[in-house]
Amino acid sequence: MIKPDCTVKKEILSQKEFLFSVVVPVFNTERYVAEAIESVIGQDIGFERNVQLILVNDGSTDGSARICREYADRYPGNIVLIDKENGGVGSARNEGLKYVRGRYVNFLDSDDTWESDAFARVQAFFEENPRVRIAACRIAQFGKWNGFHALDYKFKKTKVVNIFKDWRFPQLSMASTFMRSDLLYPGVFSSLKWSEDFAVIVPLIAREGVYGVIREAQYNARRRDDDSSATESSTQDPDYYRDPLIRAYEHVFEESRKLFGYVPRFTQFAVMYDIQWRLKARQPLGILGPADLEWYEAEIRHLLSFVKDQVIWAQKHLTAHFKLYVMGFKRGISYEEAQQLLIPKGKNRYTLGESSFVRPKRERLISLDLIEPVNGALRFRGRLLKTVAPFGQMSLVAKLGGKEYPATFFYRKDISQGGFWGDDLCAVTGFEVLVPANKKGLLSFELDLFGSKKKAELQYGEFAGLSALLSANVWTRAGSTLLCTRKGDRILVLPDPTNTELALKELS
Repeated sequence: MIKPDCTVKKEILSQKEFLFSVVVPVFNTERYVAEAIESVIGQDIGFERNVQLILVNDGSTDGSARICREYADRYPGNIVLIDKENGGVGSARNEGLKYVRGRYVNFLDSDDTWESDAFARVQAFFEENPRVRIAACRIAQFGKWNGFHALDYKFKKTKVVNIFKDWRFPQLSMASTFMRSDLLYPGVFSSLKWSEDFAVIVPLIAREGVYGVIREAQYNARRRDDDSSATESSTQDPDYYRDPLIRAYEHVFEESRKLFGYVPRFTQFAVMYDIQWRLKARQPLGILGPADLEWYEAEIRHLLSFVKDQVIWAQKHLTAHFKLYVMGFKRGISYEEAQQLLIPKGKNRYTLGESSFVRPKRERLISLDLIEPVNGALRFRGRLLKTVAPFGQMSLVAKLGGKEYPATFFYRKDISQGGFWGDDLCAVTGFEVLVPANKKGLLSFELDLFGSKKKAELQYGEFAGLSALLSANVWTRAGSTLLCTRKGDRILVLPDPTNTELALKELS
């Protein structure tokens, strides 16, 4: 049955079966919708034989409906056009689902496009993996910014993802996904304005246990210059700070408990991935009142209570410092308090309470940000880039000419990270060390973490005077000359260099 507020402008294609059905909700995208439609018509798999296109005009007030109608008239055997009152993306998708006649269904956004060979790549994947019923494609962003999506790491190769083994591989976009149409039913999409994909696709994949990732198939996601999409303008709407938390994140946790009796790491990782952007965001002024702010923080902390520390630590787009901050936030303690609770376990792990996780890679990497002669000494200023150890459990020394020169530590507030809605996360540890300017030899740094001493790995900041392009530098002060040359993770210090040694500067 067709709802009273809906009118089908073309006869439903009741007899013909297609390989693919593409449902496109359309609302005021007259600038882009033709490009989206053309990307489906132009599929090299053969549009008229294999593809059904369902355009759902969701009460557009611009020229979108006229453009859709022109295409429907041009391809009456393939295109279904539905006009309905505005009800949001979920409502439009539910309406379109009623007319799906394809074996597989996709939900293209009306301002995005598909690469011309994408459907053929998807067909080949499903034929090679007949038991897999959901497959995801790469997302390439274009417009305001370019580049592949933050979750592109899971597309290293085309494969079948087992969510219990590859739980770090969430798929959160319906638009870049194809799935068997019998997995869905009209009404499956909610009225959520944000995270509507998340609330549907995470439980679906969890229920299947596997899904495909197709490296060769590409979906092009437009990032609008005017920030007019729902995603890009979301933080100015008070509902953004309540609805997704309850109707998406809490929902997928509850669905997982129904399926498995617990929340698997795949679902935990998906929720944590989405929440990280909220934890990084600055509070938009004037959007929420004090009571709502308090509720929002408490709800974020409640959701994190179901996410294991190992899952937080496994996030790909957070620094080690921010991960530890989130672990502390979950417990209601500060970053510095979380640092104090860290205990090394063996050579490669930390424990925090009952949790255990792998120590950061390249934990002894330090940056030398400034090298300069001062008062007869050579001063090195920099920062520790990877370690999360507290001040009391580490020390750093510069070693030159058989002697050691201890560094002093301090928080680098000039490059501190912002925590949840303005928390001052001073997680970057700075250091300063002075060595005599009249000592000749190779200078290195040794970093002691929890009683384990090892040589530090060096990188050079913009103002260090040494870089990949400039391997040597000369300073002249008060008639005295000092040459420093980069030697991997060591620095050759040459006071009053000879002409031959000065030539090193010319060769660098």
